[in-house]
Amino acid sequence: MALVDYEVKGRIGYITMNRPDKFNAINLEMADNFVSAIDKAVKDSDVLVVIVSGKGRGFCSGADLEGVTPEFLSRTEKIYIGLIELDKPTIVAVHGSCLAQGICILFCCDIRIAAEGTRFGWPHVTHGIMSMGGTATAPHILPRNFAYEYLFTGELFSTEECSRFNIVNRVVPEDKLMSTAEEIGKRICQNAPLAVQATKKAAKLGLEMNFKQRIGVSRMVFTDLRSTRDAQEGIDAFLQKRKPVWKEK
Repeated sequence: MALVDYEVKGRIGYITMNRPDKFNAINLEMADNFVSAIDKAVKDSDVLVVIVSGKGRGFCSGADLEGVTPEFLSRTEKIYIGLIELDKPTIVAVHGSCLAQGICILFCCDIRIAAEGTRFGWPHVTHGIMSMGGTATAPHILPRNFAYEYLFTGELFSTEECSRFNIVNRVVPEDKLMSTAEEIGKRICQNAPLAVQATKKAAKLGLEMNFKQRIGVSRMVFTDLRSTRDAQEGIDAFLQKRKPVWKEK
Protein backbone atom coordinates (compact mmCIF):
# COMPACT_ATOMS: atom_id res chain seq x y z
CA MET A 1 0.00 0.00 0.00
CA ALA A 2 1.35 3.41 -0.99
CA LEU A 3 1.87 5.89 1.82
CA VAL A 4 0.68 8.66 -0.51
CA ASP A 5 -2.25 7.92 -2.80
CA TYR A 6 -2.77 9.53 -6.21
CA GLU A 7 -6.08 9.33 -8.01
CA VAL A 8 -8.06 11.37 -10.51
CA LYS A 9 -11.78 12.18 -10.33
CA GLY A 10 -13.12 14.28 -13.14
CA ARG A 11 -10.28 16.69 -13.85
CA ILE A 12 -9.07 16.94 -10.26
CA GLY A 13 -5.98 15.06 -9.11
CA TYR A 14 -5.94 13.98 -5.47
CA ILE A 15 -2.68 13.61 -3.54
CA THR A 16 -3.59 12.02 -0.19
CA MET A 17 -1.17 11.19 2.60
CA ASN A 18 -2.03 7.70 3.85
CA ARG A 19 -0.20 6.89 7.05
CA PRO A 20 -3.02 7.58 9.52
CA ASP A 21 -1.66 5.34 12.28
CA LYS A 22 1.33 7.74 12.52
CA PHE A 23 -0.71 10.93 11.99
CA ASN A 24 0.83 11.04 8.50
CA ALA A 25 4.32 11.57 9.86
CA ILE A 26 6.57 11.64 6.80
CA ASN A 27 9.35 9.07 6.44
CA LEU A 28 11.61 8.46 3.44
CA GLU A 29 9.21 6.06 1.72
CA MET A 30 6.34 8.48 2.17
CA ALA A 31 8.43 11.37 0.86
CA ASP A 32 9.32 9.29 -2.21
CA ASN A 33 5.63 8.50 -2.75
CA PHE A 34 4.74 12.20 -2.41
CA VAL A 35 7.34 13.28 -4.97
CA SER A 36 6.10 10.54 -7.32
CA ALA A 37 2.49 11.72 -6.91
CA ILE A 38 3.48 15.30 -7.77
CA ASP A 39 5.29 14.02 -10.86
CA LYS A 40 2.17 12.12 -11.93
CA ALA A 41 0.07 15.27 -11.54
CA VAL A 42 2.55 17.25 -13.62
CA LYS A 43 2.44 14.70 -16.46
CA ASP A 44 -1.28 13.96 -16.29
CA SER A 45 -2.89 16.02 -19.05
CA ASP A 46 -6.36 15.15 -17.72
CA VAL A 47 -5.66 16.95 -14.45
CA LEU A 48 -6.35 20.69 -14.19
CA VAL A 49 -6.34 21.11 -10.38
CA VAL A 50 -4.63 19.20 -7.55
CA ILE A 51 -6.04 18.73 -4.03
CA VAL A 52 -3.64 17.72 -1.24
CA SER A 53 -5.02 16.17 1.96
CA GLY A 54 -4.32 13.58 4.65
CA LYS A 55 -6.26 10.56 5.91
CA GLY A 56 -7.07 9.88 9.54
CA ARG A 57 -7.32 12.25 12.50
CA GLY A 58 -4.79 14.77 11.28
CA PHE A 59 -3.35 16.21 8.09
CA CYS A 60 0.35 15.75 8.95
CA SER A 61 2.32 15.75 12.20
CA GLY A 62 5.65 16.46 10.44
CA ALA A 63 8.66 14.25 9.91
CA ASP A 64 9.07 10.82 11.41
CA LEU A 65 11.99 11.79 13.69
CA GLU A 66 13.47 8.29 13.57
CA GLY A 67 14.29 8.67 9.89
CA VAL A 68 15.62 12.21 9.44
CA THR A 69 18.70 11.67 7.28
CA PRO A 70 20.38 13.85 4.64
CA GLU A 71 18.62 11.76 1.97
CA PHE A 72 15.27 12.36 3.69
CA LEU A 73 15.87 16.12 3.89
CA SER A 74 16.76 16.23 0.21
CA ARG A 75 13.54 14.40 -0.64
CA THR A 76 11.37 16.74 1.43
CA GLU A 77 12.91 19.69 -0.39
CA LYS A 78 11.61 18.08 -3.58
CA ILE A 79 8.11 17.96 -2.10
CA TYR A 80 8.13 21.68 -1.33
CA ILE A 81 9.70 22.75 -4.61
CA GLY A 82 7.54 20.31 -6.58
CA LEU A 83 4.35 21.82 -5.14
CA ILE A 84 5.52 25.40 -5.67
CA GLU A 85 6.60 24.72 -9.26
CA LEU A 86 3.53 22.68 -10.23
CA ASP A 87 1.98 24.50 -13.20
CA LYS A 88 -1.58 23.62 -12.12
CA PRO A 89 -3.46 25.24 -9.22
CA THR A 90 -3.06 23.40 -5.93
CA ILE A 91 -5.60 23.32 -3.10
CA VAL A 92 -4.68 21.96 0.31
CA ALA A 93 -7.26 20.74 2.84
CA VAL A 94 -5.95 20.37 6.41
CA HIS A 95 -7.49 19.13 9.63
CA GLY A 96 -6.52 18.01 13.13
CA SER A 97 -2.79 18.64 13.26
CA CYS A 98 -0.81 20.52 10.62
CA LEU A 99 2.67 20.62 12.08
CA ALA A 100 6.27 20.99 10.92
CA GLN A 101 6.45 19.62 7.37
CA GLY A 102 2.67 19.62 7.28
CA ILE A 103 2.44 23.38 7.62
CA CYS A 104 5.25 23.83 5.10
CA ILE A 105 3.23 21.76 2.62
CA LEU A 106 0.29 24.05 3.43
CA PHE A 107 2.41 27.12 2.64
CA CYS A 108 3.59 25.62 -0.67
CA CYS A 109 0.02 25.26 -1.99
CA ASP A 110 -1.92 27.99 -3.75
CA ILE A 111 -5.30 27.83 -1.98
CA ARG A 112 -5.60 26.71 1.65
CA ILE A 113 -8.67 25.34 3.43
CA ALA A 114 -8.57 24.44 7.13
CA ALA A 115 -11.03 22.57 9.32
CA GLU A 116 -12.12 24.20 12.54
CA GLY A 117 -9.91 23.21 15.46
CA THR A 118 -6.79 22.47 13.41
CA ARG A 119 -3.51 23.17 15.22
CA PHE A 120 -0.45 24.57 13.43
CA GLY A 121 3.20 25.14 14.26
CA TRP A 122 6.79 24.03 14.46
CA PRO A 123 7.56 22.28 17.79
CA HIS A 124 11.12 21.44 16.72
CA VAL A 125 13.01 23.48 19.33
CA THR A 126 11.27 21.54 22.09
CA HIS A 127 13.01 18.44 20.66
CA GLY A 128 16.42 20.09 20.34
CA ILE A 129 16.25 20.58 16.57
CA MET A 130 15.05 23.27 14.13
CA SER A 131 12.61 23.37 11.23
CA MET A 132 14.20 23.53 7.80
CA GLY A 133 10.92 24.30 6.04
CA GLY A 134 9.63 26.58 8.79
CA THR A 135 12.62 28.89 8.73
CA ALA A 136 12.41 29.01 4.91
CA THR A 137 8.69 29.86 4.82
CA ALA A 138 7.26 31.25 8.07
CA PRO A 139 9.05 34.65 8.19
CA HIS A 140 7.95 35.30 4.60
CA ILE A 141 4.28 34.36 5.05
CA LEU A 142 3.39 35.13 8.67
CA PRO A 143 4.00 38.55 10.21
CA ARG A 144 7.69 38.18 10.99
CA ASN A 145 7.41 38.82 14.71
CA PHE A 146 4.79 36.08 15.08
CA ALA A 147 6.79 33.71 12.88
CA TYR A 148 9.76 34.16 15.19
CA GLU A 149 7.63 33.67 18.29
CA TYR A 150 6.25 30.34 17.06
CA LEU A 151 9.59 29.13 15.69
CA PHE A 152 11.50 30.11 18.87
CA THR A 153 8.94 28.85 21.42
CA GLY A 154 7.64 25.78 19.59
CA GLU A 155 4.12 26.75 20.65
CA LEU A 156 1.20 25.89 18.39
CA PHE A 157 -1.43 28.25 17.02
CA SER A 158 -5.05 27.89 15.99
CA THR A 159 -7.31 28.37 12.98
CA GLU A 160 -8.42 31.68 14.52
CA GLU A 161 -4.86 32.97 14.27
CA CYS A 162 -4.61 31.56 10.73
CA SER A 163 -7.61 33.67 9.78
CA ARG A 164 -6.14 36.71 11.50
CA PHE A 165 -2.88 36.31 9.58
CA ASN A 166 -4.71 35.57 6.29
CA ILE A 167 -2.73 32.37 5.72
CA VAL A 168 -5.79 30.23 4.98
CA ASN A 169 -8.57 31.07 2.54
CA ARG A 170 -11.37 29.50 4.55
CA VAL A 171 -11.98 27.82 7.90
CA VAL A 172 -14.87 25.34 7.71
CA PRO A 173 -16.38 22.54 9.79
CA GLU A 174 -14.37 19.35 9.34
CA ASP A 175 -17.26 17.55 7.64
CA LYS A 176 -17.26 20.30 4.99
CA LEU A 177 -13.49 20.29 4.43
CA MET A 178 -13.15 18.15 1.30
CA SER A 179 -16.40 19.32 -0.25
CA THR A 180 -15.22 22.91 0.09
CA ALA A 181 -11.87 22.09 -1.53
CA GLU A 182 -13.66 20.21 -4.32
CA GLU A 183 -16.12 23.04 -4.86
CA ILE A 184 -13.25 25.45 -5.47
CA GLY A 185 -11.44 22.90 -7.64
CA LYS A 186 -14.50 22.30 -9.81
CA ARG A 187 -15.04 26.04 -10.19
CA ILE A 188 -11.46 26.42 -11.45
CA CYS A 189 -11.99 23.51 -13.85
CA GLN A 190 -14.84 25.39 -15.53
CA ASN A 191 -12.41 28.03 -16.75
CA ALA A 192 -10.10 27.88 -19.75
CA PRO A 193 -7.27 25.51 -18.71
CA LEU A 194 -4.60 27.39 -20.66
CA ALA A 195 -5.72 30.69 -19.15
CA VAL A 196 -5.58 29.32 -15.59
CA GLN A 197 -2.11 27.86 -16.18
CA ALA A 198 -0.89 31.08 -17.80
CA THR A 199 -2.20 33.06 -14.84
CA LYS A 200 -0.28 30.88 -12.40
CA LYS A 201 2.84 31.01 -14.58
CA ALA A 202 2.85 34.81 -14.76
CA ALA A 203 2.13 35.24 -11.05
CA LYS A 204 4.77 32.70 -10.04
CA LEU A 205 7.49 34.10 -12.30
CA GLY A 206 6.90 37.58 -10.95
CA LEU A 207 7.15 36.77 -7.24
CA GLU A 208 10.83 37.67 -6.94
CA MET A 209 10.83 40.54 -9.46
CA ASN A 210 10.31 44.28 -9.24
CA PHE A 211 7.17 45.79 -10.76
CA LYS A 212 8.72 46.66 -14.11
CA GLN A 213 9.92 43.07 -14.51
CA ARG A 214 6.60 41.62 -13.31
CA ILE A 215 4.50 43.60 -15.77
CA GLY A 216 6.91 42.63 -18.57
CA VAL A 217 6.56 38.94 -17.73
CA SER A 218 2.78 39.25 -17.51
CA ARG A 219 2.68 40.97 -20.92
CA MET A 220 4.78 38.18 -22.44
CA VAL A 221 2.58 35.40 -21.02
CA PHE A 222 -0.59 37.31 -21.97
CA THR A 223 0.59 37.70 -25.56
CA ASP A 224 1.30 33.97 -25.85
CA LEU A 225 -2.09 33.11 -24.35
CA ARG A 226 -3.97 35.57 -26.58
CA SER A 227 -2.78 33.69 -29.66
CA THR A 228 -4.45 30.42 -28.58
CA ARG A 229 -7.73 29.12 -29.96
CA ASP A 230 -9.25 29.05 -26.48
CA ALA A 231 -8.60 32.76 -25.99
CA GLN A 232 -10.50 33.53 -29.19
CA GLU A 233 -13.21 31.05 -28.22
CA GLY A 234 -13.64 32.78 -24.85
CA ILE A 235 -14.07 36.19 -26.47
CA ASP A 236 -16.40 34.84 -29.16
CA ALA A 237 -18.53 33.07 -26.56
CA PHE A 238 -18.78 36.26 -24.47
CA LEU A 239 -19.85 38.34 -27.47
CA GLN A 240 -22.31 35.66 -28.62
CA LYS A 241 -23.67 35.19 -25.09
CA ARG A 242 -23.04 31.44 -25.01
CA LYS A 243 -21.00 29.03 -22.93
CA PRO A 244 -17.43 28.56 -24.23
CA VAL A 245 -16.14 25.16 -25.30
CA TRP A 246 -12.50 24.81 -24.31
CA LYS A 247 -10.18 22.79 -26.57
CA GLU A 248 -6.95 23.40 -24.60
CA LYS A 249 -5.29 24.67 -27.79
